[in-house]
Order: sequence, then C-alpha cells, then structure tokens
Amino acid sequence: MERNYWSRMRRQRMSRRSLLRASARAGVGAAGLALVGCGDDDDDQPAAAQAEQQQQQAMEQQAEQQAMQQEQQEQPAAQQQQQQQAAVAQAQDQAMVDSQGNTIQTGGVFKRAAASQLTLIRFPWNSAGNNGTIDPTGYMYNCLTSYGGVQLNETANRFWEYANPDWEIKPDVAAGWETPDNLTWIFDIKPNVVFHDGRAFTAADAAHSYEAIRDQGVSGGGSPAYNLGKVIAGTEAVDDLTMRLNLGEPRGFTGALTAYVRMGHPETAGSETAPALDMARNEEAVLIGTGPWRFDTDSYDPNTGWRLVPFTEGHMGAPHMDEITYTIFSDADAIGIALEAGDIDSHNGIPFNNPETIDRLIASDDHWGWAGTSLGGQIFRFAIDVEPTTDPRARHGVWRMVDQERVVRDYFGPYDDAGRLFFQRGSQGYIEDQDRPNYDPAEGAKLLDAAGVGEGSVLTASTLPIRPYAPALAQLLQAELSTLDIELELDPTEYNVMIEKQ
Repeated sequence: MERNYWSRMRRQRMSRRSLLRASARAGVGAAGLALVGCGDDDDDQPAAAQAEQQQQQAMEQQAEQQAMQQEQQEQPAAQQQQQQQAAVAQAQDQAMVDSQGNTIQTGGVFKRAAASQLTLIRFPWNSAGNNGTIDPTGYMYNCLTSYGGVQLNETANRFWEYANPDWEIKPDVAAGWETPDNLTWIFDIKPNVVFHDGRAFTAADAAHSYEAIRDQGVSGGGSPAYNLGKVIAGTEAVDDLTMRLNLGEPRGFTGALTAYVRMGHPETAGSETAPALDMARNEEAVLIGTGPWRFDTDSYDPNTGWRLVPFTEGHMGAPHMDEITYTIFSDADAIGIALEAGDIDSHNGIPFNNPETIDRLIASDDHWGWAGTSLGGQIFRFAIDVEPTTDPRARHGVWRMVDQERVVRDYFGPYDDAGRLFFQRGSQGYIEDQDRPNYDPAEGAKLLDAAGVGEGSVLTASTLPIRPYAPALAQLLQAELSTLDIELELDPTEYNVMIEKQ
C-alpha cells in the first residue's frame, strides 16, 4: 500500500463519490474537503491563486500525515482480517475432509429410492411412513437440537451396526439452552436461520411447531410426536430469539423430544383442515424448511419421483452435492435390485425384506451399509375405536401371536430387529434381558379371553399391500388365531389412508 494517499489520487480520475470515500478514509475533515473539491476558479488574481495553492499544499501535507497515521492504525486490523480469512479458508479445507482423513468429493447427483408416492399428511410434524423417506436425516428440516452421533461397529464385510450411541444433544437451530428447573427449558435461537422462502426463522416458529405436535388434528393421535408431546404444558416466544418450553411433569425423554420435532413453516405446513402437501389437490403447495436442501416442487411427479436442490442461503451453508433425486419403485424388492445394479446410490428406511438380496449386498465390495434403529410399525394396524379392539388386551393378545424371530428369518435376514420389541437396539431405553421377542401364543390367548375375544369372534385390521411382507405377516396371524376359532379380516389400505387413521 502506497503511503502517499493523495499522490495516488492525483494519478487517477476520481469521481466525486470516490473522492468523498477517499477523503473520509484519509481523515480529511469536511472543511478541508470543501477546499480540495471547491477551489476558486478565478485565475486573474495571482495572489489569491498563490494563497490558495499554499493552502492546498498545506492541506495535502496534513492529509498525508493523517493518512500515514491511519495506515499505521489499520495495519494490525488488516493483519487480523488476513488471519481471520486464513482461518476460514483452513476451516473450509478441513470441512472437505472426513473423519478418516479422506477428501470429500463434491458435485454430482445423489440418487435415492422411495417405495411409494409421498405421504405428507400432517407433514412435517408427523414423521410416519414415507414422511421419513423424504427427510430422514435433516435434509430439508432442522430441529432445535440434534444428537451427537453414534459409534458404528463392523459386524460383517463393510456392514456396521449401532454401538455406544452418543445421546447428548447438540445445537441445531438452537445455539444453546438452559434449564432453570426440571419443568423449564429456555432456548436461544441462532440469529442467522432462514426458511427456504427467505423469511427469518424466529422463536415464534419454534413455539408453533411444538404447539402443532400437541394438536391431534395436526400431528395425528397415533404419531410418536403427538404422544411424546403430551408432556408439554405450553410454549412461549419470549422474544424473536428466545423460546420457553414448559413441561407438565419432568420426563427423561425431553432432550430427545427437542432433537425429534421438525421446525415447520406455519404458513405452509399442515393444519387441522389441510395437509402439508397434497399435490393431487393443490399443485401450488410447497414444503418449506430451514435445512440445506430445498424441495423442488416443479420436479414432483407422483408416478416417478422428485428432487431436492441446494439451499445455499441457509445457515448451514451450501451442500457438497448438486442435487438429490428420488425415484419411486413398486416395492422394497425392486429397490434392492436397483441398488445392486447401481441404478440408485443409497436407500434407508424400508427393509428389502429379501434375505438373499441383503446377503449379496453385504458380501459385495461395492456396497456398504449400517443397521440403526426405528420407531413405530409399518404394516399392520387395528382400529382402536371399533369393538373389540378398543380393549388394549385384545390388541396385545394378538401381538403375542406374532412369531417375530420367524418373521425376521423369513423376510428380513439376520440384520434386522424382531418386531414388537419395546425398545430396539440402539435406543436409549434398550435393555437386552428385557427387550426380547414376546411370542407366546398361550399368554396371547389369555389376554384375548380376558378382553372377551374368543370362539366365533371377528377382528378387523388394516394392512399395507405395498409392503410385500405385510400380507405374509397377516396370514401368519390368521393361522395362529384360527387355532382359537377367531377370524381375522384384513383391510388392504392405501398408505395415505393408513396414516390418516393415526
């Protein structure tokens, strides 16, 4: 940087605005600037001209001295700025390296699978069904907090299972929080979070999301969010960036709740009278979150799939990939075939339900995978407002008829949990000695009898034909119940209708 600021100015053609900026930087006051920019143009008066020239030279000397002082003061700030820029560049370079030291590849299209059309009734607060497929790991939506992660242990060739999960919650859209007592959580919202439509995310939006899960008409009475939300006594947006969560009673899963409830856009998400997105009825509807990926409404085709595109203006920065595409397949078996063939890059959620496919993928050096945890059921549901299944003993009696280990062996392979475990492996509440398959037909018969279900009784259950193993499981139950002369009628149900029954 040249020390003589005004010498450089004389060698350049400066606009008045540039001169104002330069003068302010050099420390020239308003009076001095007026003299520099507005001198007398009368050349017929030599004395006046000479006096003006002397005055201008004096002003230039003064400005030069001030510029030198300003530059000396700016040098530490400039050095600090350069250090900050270098730190940012280093952080970006480090962000392009994974935990194993491998360079992260950027760009390209990440191809994923979906087993059916989008089922977005009550989305994003009800995460049941294919709602989890579109946003399984926070692509589109954020929560107040997130989990720290898990340790994966390799149990087979390039196949890992959860081990020693870190259930400590970490900041997500909440920068931090405090718990002044066991019934109060106060969250500080990050100031740079924005929705995909550009609107700033505030504490009122966070409070709205927690009020939404408490409303059975919004989140659905059978959804995990609704049942977890029963512990909430109320919420309050103290100011734009402070939200208070009040509990009716202290519960150990409150931290999990803060890492589970998605932050939705109040003006576009579901309500009591309208689903979040039903493209068949409302082509203008959109999904708006705060995550690094944005739903491309124009790309959605209920017969083929959809895509997510980067949201570069978000608080999480730009994603590494160019886009994520989702292709709809007829069933889980077709997904497994596509993954083997390389037509898709990844799949999670719905099991392939074909042990041979799973064995081939695990044996392949071109694939890797991991087994995690899941919530809820997929394929079989009793109506709790119809006799005799209003009695929970009737429902539990039927579940005791399910030979979970046989189902796993015949339909899922060795790398899936048996159904009807109270807590699955990897869960905070999992205890190996207590969480075992509870197949016990004799105990099931006792529960059914206590509920008044016996010889000649008829039970009705909804099942999902889109899952190939659903009819098979239902037939196993029919066979077990027939030994007690109990008839099980099956109602093949569309996915949307199944979710609406929650």
